[in-house]
This record gives sequence, C-alpha cells and structure tokens, in this order.
Amino acid sequence: MNFKKIFTLSLILVIALTLACNFAQAEPQKKGKKDQKKEEAGPIYIPQEVKVLIQQGIANRQPKLDIPFEFVPNLYLPASTNIHCIFYFKAKNSDITFALPAAQPAAQPAAQTETAPAPKETKTHFHVFVQFNKLENNKPTVFKETYIPAEISFTDPEAESILSFGYPLPPGKYLLALALASPDLKKVGINYFEFSLPDSNTIYKENRLETTPLFLVQKIEEMPAVENVVQLHKDYFTWSVLKIYPDFAAQLKPGDTADILFFIYGAKPNEQQKFSIEVNYEVKKGEESNPVLRWATSVYDTPFIEQPLPLIKTLLTKDDKGEREETKPLEPGKYKLVVKIYDRNSGLRTETSLPFEIVEQKII
Repeated sequence: MNFKKIFTLSLILVIALTLACNFAQAEPQKKGKKDQKKEEAGPIYIPQEVKVLIQQGIANRQPKLDIPFEFVPNLYLPASTNIHCIFYFKAKNSDITFALPAAQPAAQPAAQTETAPAPKETKTHFHVFVQFNKLENNKPTVFKETYIPAEISFTDPEAESILSFGYPLPPGKYLLALALASPDLKKVGINYFEFSLPDSNTIYKENRLETTPLFLVQKIEEMPAVENVVQLHKDYFTWSVLKIYPDFAAQLKPGDTADILFFIYGAKPNEQQKFSIEVNYEVKKGEESNPVLRWATSVYDTPFIEQPLPLIKTLLTKDDKGEREETKPLEPGKYKLVVKIYDRNSGLRTETSLPFEIVEQKII
C-alpha cells in the first residue's frame, strides 16, 4: 500500500499542527458551586477512591487487575512542541463489558434463506483514568492527569480489543498509571507502565541520530480535522489529521508488502535547509548474518519516512536456456528488517531493526 499521496497532502499539517493546541480534557462529573474552592486548585480527573488504589501499588508497580488488561509497546512521533505519545493496551471484550444487553425483539418466523445471521454487536461503556508520573531517582511524582470516557463495540466477547489513546508530553522518564473502571466505579483494574521520551535538542547537539520506534502499518486514512480531545480508539491511533492502523503482530503472508513508518531525530539540513538522508533496508532470517533480501538505496528529503517494502526476492537462474530473473516470496519463518541510516549532510549514521514473521496461508 502506498501512502505517498496522503503524506504529500498532509505532511506539512502533520508537522505543523500535531497537537499544537492543548488537548481539551473531559471530566467524570460536573461540580456545583460548593466545589468552587476545589476548582481553584484545578479540575479533578481521577476520583479520590481510584487515586487511593493507584497509590497502593505505584511504589512496587503492583497491578490490581480486577479488570484484566496489559500494555502493548508504546509508540511516539514528533509534535510541534512536545512529543505525541501513543499508548496501547489490550483487554478481553468480556472483561470490559458493563452495559446491559439491549432488549431482544419479538421472535419472528425464520426466513427461508441460506444467509447466516450477522454477528450481534455489543456496545460497552467504561471509565479510563490516566495518571502520568515523572520519574526522578525511580520516585514517581504526579505530572499530568486526564480522564477518557470510553465507548467501544465488538461482536466476539471472547476476542481481545486493542485500544489506544494519545497524549502530548515533553521529553523525560515517566511512569504511566492507567485505571479502567466500571461505570459505577465498583470494579477497577490498574496497571503501570514505565517509558522514556527522547530530547530531540539533546540528540541534535550530541551529533547523533535516533529513530522513533519502528512499526508496520496496515493502512492510513485522512481525517477532516485534528482531534483536540483525548479519545480512546480501537485498532488505530490518530496523529494530527491521520488515522493510522499499526500492525503490532507483524505477521505477514508470503508475498505481502511491509509498510514501515518512523521519524529520524538528529538529521541536519544543509545551508538551503534541505535534508538528504540515505536509507538501506535489508532482511535477515533468524540469527543469520547475511541478508536474504535487500532493496536499492532510498534517499529522502525529509526525516519523516514511510516506505512500502515488497517482500519478494529476485533470483537469477541459469540453465541450458540461459540466464533469467525469477521472483519468489519470502518463505515462512522469523525475520528481522534491518534499517541502516546515513545522513549525507552531517555524515552521521545509525542502525535499527524490527522483527517480523512470515506465516503460512491457511487453506480452508
């Protein structure tokens, strides 16, 4: 899938507008006049009873999983002033189902059709409370809090939903305390996640290159406007005007294309304020040192990179009919995509990688 058209139209907006404005933040409850003194100290995003539970486990990062969920590795991308952090977690649908089932319609005579009935969609509502703690000497200090009113739909209660939210944060070391709660707050699940965000100014001054986390993309869609409220999303995250569906499983079929997306910190423009970044991509299988697939060198005029990579090998075959080229998809197995970056303007280099897997296609 090639997203060049979308990025050509949106890249300026992405870099210039990404969370330039502060996120508006929802509050669990509205306060009356008698709470005016409390409001002078700032809005309350996390109820006191939930804060108490967070504090009980924060020192030892001890989760309280009355509502079970676990984190998926986080992502981050540049924003105009801070860093746009994307946090993912997954939970079994039945564990986050709190809404009462809809009333069943009256029974109707079975229609004479061979079409199977569509799976019933279930909608659930719950609270998401977010607390960001700055870490200094491994001691957490509350930095930011927010509240997300969550609503998701699903058809299979036994399946897992992968959910995300984004938030702008400055560079530093953090501890995220995330709480999921039933609408009546009688059931609460809490988990903790440590993460670090790089300082792009420090990277630049230290004359080194560093990338955002590499990830594969399933598809990208363009939204009509930038989100200015923190929202919970299922299967995708938003970045400025883009809706991005990542492939965390990184499991591809033979013949698929690996679409990779990342940003390079520390790249330097020339006197004309233009970038010239050379990137080589190659695939290694297992612990083998020699690549099984490589592509021609790509040169970019921006540190923001999206690159489709067809996972097809070109082989030179010799026989009594002469030489000819044949193409062949990568066979099933575990691989590593190696990304070698060279900044032509500064002479700086770095290398990073992303594991992925080619899986057999199931024939039904």
